[in-house]
Amino acid sequence: MADTATTTDVETPEFLDTIKQSIDAAVKPLNDQITGLNQKLETQEQTLTEMKKPVKNASQLFGGGAPAVRQGEDSLSSRGYSYARIMQGIANRNFEKCKYELEVSQKLADAYGMQGADPGTVFVPLGGAHMQQLDDSDRAEIRAAVRQGVANVDIAEVMAIRQHMLGGVNQAATTYDDTNLGLLLGPIQQGEMIDLLRSKEIFTRAGATEFTLPANGAIRFPENQSDADGFWVGEGQEISETSLKLGAQSMYAKKLGSIVTYSSELVRFTSMATEAFIRNEIAYGQAKRLDITALTGVGTQLSPKGLLNYSNIVTHTASTVQTDGDVLEPEDIPILLAKIAQNDVDTEGAAVIMTPLLQATTSFRRADSVSAGDKRGPLVFPYTERNGVQTLSGARVLTSTRIPSDRAKGSSTNLTLVLAGVFREFLIGRVGVMEFKLNDQSGTNFKNDMVSIRAIQHVDTAPRRPQAFGIIDDLDPNGVYVTDSE
Repeated sequence: MADTATTTDVETPEFLDTIKQSIDAAVKPLNDQITGLNQKLETQEQTLTEMKKPVKNASQLFGGGAPAVRQGEDSLSSRGYSYARIMQGIANRNFEKCKYELEVSQKLADAYGMQGADPGTVFVPLGGAHMQQLDDSDRAEIRAAVRQGVANVDIAEVMAIRQHMLGGVNQAATTYDDTNLGLLLGPIQQGEMIDLLRSKEIFTRAGATEFTLPANGAIRFPENQSDADGFWVGEGQEISETSLKLGAQSMYAKKLGSIVTYSSELVRFTSMATEAFIRNEIAYGQAKRLDITALTGVGTQLSPKGLLNYSNIVTHTASTVQTDGDVLEPEDIPILLAKIAQNDVDTEGAAVIMTPLLQATTSFRRADSVSAGDKRGPLVFPYTERNGVQTLSGARVLTSTRIPSDRAKGSSTNLTLVLAGVFREFLIGRVGVMEFKLNDQSGTNFKNDMVSIRAIQHVDTAPRRPQAFGIIDDLDPNGVYVTDSE
């Protein structure tokens, strides 16, 4: 018995160690899983802690990490840039909900040296392509934010707001006629102010070359005003020389401003649709003025010189000349384009601009058929459609009410003209910042609880080659040949 007891006492610790090792081996995978879970939980806690911190110039939209925490806003919001919010902040004297917009304003002011502006002035991005003073990441972020800011706009609501503001005016909507409300359609989704301006400016729609003015607002383009020549010579004979005559096209940023007035409620209790409406109104007013000046302006230190006032623009007289207004004939457009081509101008991509009335009367004008004046024959003008764009003699046809309708000849004072040309030879330079300021005190604004919004952009225009453009002037807008019997 004694021997048995002694043997058991000696073997018991080894037996327990064996059991412990077996248990440890069995539970090790479970312990490893628990350790892994604990590490993941710690990582998630650190991530949440970082997400709660404000992050400058970052948002989920742009792959820049967590969105900046904005006091008064949803900290996880990924909303885009809003022109209406910054206006609302100024109107309410409360900027808690537009801190991102104020941050963009300060960044633009620093980049373009505009820190000395009046209090209450904010700077908004004109367009990503024109914000050359910012680095690529800032420019890309702001551009994406502005586009996101109108992603959910309700076009029907925009139209209803505009009709209400205009006293219930009922007009047909078409995106191809700049006289109608249809200009509010397609471009709204694009978001950037420059997109809206481009959709409304007839020169831009016709294909003008657009570029960014430097921060100082001045640029000088060298231009060759004479061509080199070649000569046939014999062996050992002298080659004649030709001297190049160089000139320069100088452009300077000129201030284009507009003021629009709305009820305070429209600004303070704003929506996405209201934002689109406000931006479209501002863009429409500035685009209209820029087009009119770029076409007919006399040219001063404050405003561009209009294309019609350049001496070397091509002119052509309509084939049917009358005392009180000439009549545009089918051969006149190709003749004008040929005269432009005679100046060594490649007319590929040329455009023709006329008033909506003249375009309508020419497109439906018919030749006589059985008797003189019956107008029952075939259509006279060879209008065609190419890729959804109307063309005439191979040139795109655009209509605009900015084309003058007050030309005078004889007893008529309501005559018009046709403008044709290669519009890539027309330059539009802009600074990439637009200045906004609100005022509810001036005039009757305070008494009527109205708010005036002032918008300023810096821009200049000039034809690079005036001889790339031409006009047919003093045209009867009805486009009808008047016979003695009529």
